[in-house]
Amino acid sequence: MEIIKSSSFFISTIENNHVFVLGGPSGTGKTELALNLATFFERMGILATVIDLDFTKGDFTLRSNRFRTYVPIPQRGEETRYGNVPHIPQKLLQHIEGASHDRRFIIDLGGNERGMQFLQIVKPVLKHKRVHVTLVTNFFRPFFEAEEHYQSFASRIERGLDFRFHSVIANSHLMEFTTWEVLARSWQKTQNLVTMLSSPLFFATVWGKTCDEEILGECLSGAIVRIKRFLDLPWRDEP
Repeated sequence: MEIIKSSSFFISTIENNHVFVLGGPSGTGKTELALNLATFFERMGILATVIDLDFTKGDFTLRSNRFRTYVPIPQRGEETRYGNVPHIPQKLLQHIEGASHDRRFIIDLGGNERGMQFLQIVKPVLKHKRVHVTLVTNFFRPFFEAEEHYQSFASRIERGLDFRFHSVIANSHLMEFTTWEVLARSWQKTQNLVTMLSSPLFFATVWGKTCDEEILGECLSGAIVRIKRFLDLPWRDEP
């Protein structure tokens, strides 16, 4: 992850929090963002660990062997207990207790109840940590093209978890095929959502190697970062 345009809120959020929770509907790009955030911290000399709680993906993320700090939570087999409640390894809880300025955790919450149950379980551990919960949006995801859909999702999560979203991430893109028109439309919706939720923009994302910083500055007031793909896609052969 590379900073193209920064903001005071972005810098303050990055520097002052130890645990970052990424929530949002399935398919908004939470896992890729979690991996990008982890690499960003590690380039700063800060240890970073990604915890995958998106149980809607099955073994999709497990196909990636590119990232050494990826930690999946057991979903099935002998380590899965108590029906749909995920088994939380004690070692993982001890790791989270060690979250600090020099050791960051990025939690990919996912969009279903099982990830929420995990946060309820570890809430006593997180109580004394600096935790930032952010809502990841992608306005080109089917059924979530309107700001009201994310407002409803945020309300459901906040009621179920007793966690409020501290910020919003604008991750609306079609990866390398994204056009400036697409970004401009999605960023306008993001700014509408920021107003609706009274939660500031954490950052917006762009793909690709080049960009026009002047255009970016005009389209969106807030931090903008360039991200890259880490996950191995099972349907795409690597050269």
